[in-house]
Amino acid sequence: QLLSSHRATLCSKLGECRDPALCLHLAGLVLFQTMTHLIIHASGKFVPQLLQFMKADLEKAGVFDDLFRYQEAICFISLGGVAEVSGQLI
Repeated sequence: QLLSSHRATLCSKLGECRDPALCLHLAGLVLFQTMTHLIIHASGKFVPQLLQFMKADLEKAGVFDDLFRYQEAICFISLGGVAEVSGQLI
């Protein structure tokens, strides 16, 4: 009950999110919960570690490279650049 409620809340926030860094953060939390069946509370600075922790499972699902490129684009933007992911400016 608690897991499904927490996941639903994260997914709802993700659906409304317009900030690229927050979207990646929320997606990482949802993916972690989905893969481990555990709730985690982590700040955005831990997104790279979360992705690395889940790397094997994310590669099996075929999404690790996309998430890693998105993360790199967000880092580039934070330094004042403009990035494009999957044909869309972020």
